[in-house]
Amino acid sequence: MESRQGPSRLSRRGRQDLLLGAARSDRQAGRCKTDLPGGRDLRSSQRSGHITVNEHMPKSHQRYANTTPHTLRKEAAKVGSNTAIFIERLLSNRPHPEQGYRSAQGVLSLARRYQSDRLEMACERALTINALSYSSVANILKSGLDQAPPASEAVKPAPPHGNIRGKTYYQ
Repeated sequence: MESRQGPSRLSRRGRQDLLLGAARSDRQAGRCKTDLPGGRDLRSSQRSGHITVNEHMPKSHQRYANTTPHTLRKEAAKVGSNTAIFIERLLSNRPHPEQGYRSAQGVLSLARRYQSDRLEMACERALTINALSYSSVANILKSGLDQAPPASEAVKPAPPHGNIRGKTYYQ
């Protein structure tokens, strides 16, 4: 009985090798090297990683590729000082500033839906309560808390009690 060795009988790896022009893999000095047709080689470390060519990125990523913290700060400063401080703190509280780009751009986009002065007041309120996220600013604007007067909590004196020493004890 004759066995057929056509493409349908090959494993997935065998078909890949056939398509690549009989690429061979050899391990030398702990590195994986693959020789491709035309004398080119592709090292395994080159196969994985981030794409840095803008044309190769998805459209959604291309929009953010040229964003820098400086451009975000400039846009925030156009809205107001509280917005600029909010964006600065939003970016600095992340391990990498790039992780805060989408949140920062979302906060800046709220200026189109609401007026810039409302966004400025919402950022001031968010800074006061230390709520450094897009959702916090969006909820402040949605609920109208940016237009409400800030709630000032009056300091209440401690009730008299035998265990309370008072300020004279520490002098």
